Amino acid sequence: MFAQPAAKSKDLRKRLHPRLPKWFRSTYPSFTDAPLRCVPAILAGDSILLTSPTGGGKTLAGCLGVF
Repeated sequence: MFAQPAAKSKDLRKRLHPRLPKWFRSTYPSFTDAPLRCVPAILAGDSILLTSPTGGGKTLAGCLGVF
């Protein structure tokens, strides 16, 4: 098992569906560590196992990678 390096926020925004970055910026102040590490792997089709504290962005990471 290995730790996925974190993406930069601007690079992650470019990879999302065109409507998501605008919604995200209006809803959240910034990406947490979970989406920055997991969404690129999800978009690449890789399997992931993510653990983080409550409120760490796990659900958001999964949703952003699917939409």
